[in-house]
Amino acid sequence: MLNWADEEEASRNAMATRNAEPKPPEVAATATPPAVVVCVEPVSVNLIDAARLTGYPVWTLREAVLSGELHAKTGGRAHVVLLSELRRWVVSLDDVQPSRSASIVARTGHAA
Repeated sequence: MLNWADEEEASRNAMATRNAEPKPPEVAATATPPAVVVCVEPVSVNLIDAARLTGYPVWTLREAVLSGELHAKTGGRAHVVLLSELRRWVVSLDDVQPSRSASIVARTGHAA
């Protein structure tokens, strides 16, 4: 038989339980494996991506393909360029020669 103090304490505990915020369910800690990132360099790119990679306009690359300067592969109507061929073509382009312009010489103080 409960006495008055026990009943009072039981009542308080019941009220505290009702007014308490619900506890989130406990989740067991699990070890997650580290993320793995795999980067694979493409073998070939289309002319739009080749333009992005080189900084040349797409039409310049298309003209180089059509003139035979840049070798491309075709699958139907799409042209793709091997990355090794794209590098070869860019390296084969002429170097920019220093300017002999009077305004450049005056500004830099170096005669080319």
